[in-house]
Amino acid sequence: MGTVGRPSLIAQVNAFFRARESLLPAERRILQDAWAAHLHPGTLFFQAIRFARFIFPPLWRLTEALQTAHCVRHAAVDALILRAVAEGYAQVVVLGAGYDMRRARFAAALGQTAWFEVDRAATLALKARLPAQVPSEGLRRVEGDLADGDLVARLLDQGLRAERPTLLVLEGVAHYLSIPALQALIAQFQPVAQARLVISFIRPEMARRGDTGIFRRIWSWTGEPP
Repeated sequence: MGTVGRPSLIAQVNAFFRARESLLPAERRILQDAWAAHLHPGTLFFQAIRFARFIFPPLWRLTEALQTAHCVRHAAVDALILRAVAEGYAQVVVLGAGYDMRRARFAAALGQTAWFEVDRAATLALKARLPAQVPSEGLRRVEGDLADGDLVARLLDQGLRAERPTLLVLEGVAHYLSIPALQALIAQFQPVAQARLVISFIRPEMARRGDTGIFRRIWSWTGEPP
């Protein structure tokens, strides 16, 4: 996901969606992410899209829909992660973590849970510049590409324990991988004795329905088409 050598623009846009959602009144917002505002981009491309929506109604409708879709998905994955931790999953591995801030957002509920975030170096580097007060107990950031065949070995080097119940999270990632690549990625975790997978995906009929001209152009401009 993303372009090697620079932080993922899509991950930053998703952080912007969460930051914007967090400004809504409590009774209207889907989720709360106090840290997302530190992570959304200030690039010329992003600012152009952000302000063009005020004069181009189709772009406004598209960004509003994308914000809702992202926040609903993110909140659903929130719930699944918290349920798994409550059921005894003591390790969470977020694959293609982007700017996921759950370790900070749910610090109290996660307690001593070991938390591993896997992504490319440029994305992790930007995230490492967050304010020092961001809760990060038990957090380990692991540099790697999801196509790497030695990802589990890297995680084990960073403290992952194969004998402990482990939750794998693949949010907003599957549509960037081929079916063989996705199967190979999941198969790497066979050494883990007890693993549960939380995965988001786009159904083909939904993808076809949302495949508008403006949507395709925006995705191509980001350099991160699914």
